[in-house]
Parts: sequence; C-alpha cells; structure tokens
Amino acid sequence: MAWWQNLNQLESAFKSCRRCGLRGGCSQVVVSRGTPGPVVLVGEAPGADEDAQGFPFVGRAGQLLDRMLKEAGFDPARLYITNAVKCRPPGNRKPAPEEMVACRPYLMAQFAVLQPEIVVTMGATAIQAVLGRTIPVGRASTRFYHARHREREFLVAPCYHPSAILRDPRKYPDAVARWVDIRKRVEAAGLIL
Repeated sequence: MAWWQNLNQLESAFKSCRRCGLRGGCSQVVVSRGTPGPVVLVGEAPGADEDAQGFPFVGRAGQLLDRMLKEAGFDPARLYITNAVKCRPPGNRKPAPEEMVACRPYLMAQFAVLQPEIVVTMGATAIQAVLGRTIPVGRASTRFYHARHREREFLVAPCYHPSAILRDPRKYPDAVARWVDIRKRVEAAGLIL
C-alpha cells in the first residue's frame, strides 16, 4: 500500500478503493468529520444516514455521541471522528472479518498522518480494528490501553458505541462518566483541542 503524506491524498485513495465488496453497494465512502488533532474517535462503519450524508455519526447515534461529548466538556467539531470501515455494510450489519482486514491499512494510514495521542474506540468492532484483538466493551471501557503504529505510541480508550446506549439507556451514565474520564486524561496530557 502506498504511503500518504496528508489527509487529502488519503481521502482520494479511500474513494478509489475496491479492496472489498462494500464499495459497490454503498452510495459513497465515508471518511471523517471534525478537526484533525490529538484525539481520534473510531466507530464501526457508516449506517444509512452516514452513507447518505457522507459523514460519520450523523444519525441518531451521532446525535447521542455529540450530546455525551458536550456533557463531558468536549466540542465535537474539534475532534476527528472516523470509522474502522469506510463503506456501509448492507443492512447496517457488522463488518465481516475480511472487510475489516481490507480497511485496516487505511485506518492505520489515518493514524500515521494524524499521529493521535489518544484514540477512542466506540464499540467492540472498533476495539478489534485498533488493537487487533477482541475485548468485551464492558470490561475494556474502564481502562486505557497502549498501542503502537510505526514506532509511535498512543493510548486507546475503549467506550460503548452510542447505538448500544440507544438500545440500553441504562448505560448512559456510565458512558458519560467514561467520556469525562477521557477528558481528564486529555487535560492531564496537556493536549490542546
């Protein structure tokens, strides 16, 4: 895979990608929203709303994500938000293992260009995409993990995917507490957002 120097080059590569069969069934490649910076949020894959609008987390789950971020003291527009898989799987299903493998080099290329200090993984699929292993979200959502890509280390902060909270609103207080914990870690590291 080629090495990209900036996000514009990388986005062009995403849009011409045919590494798996997902591109043929979606309206467009959904790359990111927000501002490149030291904190990167990674979800699973675009849904119907995201595929229609071209940005991740713009549907109900995205609205809930923005609400939680604001409640924890973040400005969602100042964070870089992307997905592990850039094309919508049919019927909003979970990405298949081969689709995750096909898209992972692009996610890692985003990390290489962005050089994040903290990567927040939202849901089990994102945890697997970033850390390369399966960890139950409930157990992982209270810890920080160390990861490395191309000799660069960063922290990984797993948390619940907003759609899981929509399905079970009882998780909302724990989810917001996790975002507050992440905010404290961002502030302790002196990261400017």
